[in-house]
Amino acid sequence: MGGGQAYYGYEPDLSVFGKIVGHGYPSAAAIGGKEEIMKFCAAGVSGGKRAYSGGTLAANPLTCAAAYHAIKLVEETGATEIAGKAGARLAEGLNQVFEKYENLPWFAYNLGGTVHFHTSCLFGLTLIFLDK
Repeated sequence: MGGGQAYYGYEPDLSVFGKIVGHGYPSAAAIGGKEEIMKFCAAGVSGGKRAYSGGTLAANPLTCAAAYHAIKLVEETGATEIAGKAGARLAEGLNQVFEKYENLPWFAYNLGGTVHFHTSCLFGLTLIFLDK
């Protein structure tokens, strides 16, 4: 687990997480980051300077429970690794089909379980895949 941060090996000051956090539950998202930045989000409890963060379902118990259990399930099942391997197999299979039909300017590639499928484009770009 770790998304692009783990894949590319960087540690951002602030991270925003969307759909995966709530396993599809509406309005579930999260922010996280380094202590020196996140302390402003907790300032309402501890006092001091603060940044407002909130929303319709912010800190809603159902939203928080969905996020907790979704993250726990993803971690316990290795879902991100499984998705990455499945995505790689799918992209490879698609490219084999595309090679079979030489006149099709199509290609597919996978980055951590997100398969990209291009049916036409200028092939003037270079894709760089970093091996871990």
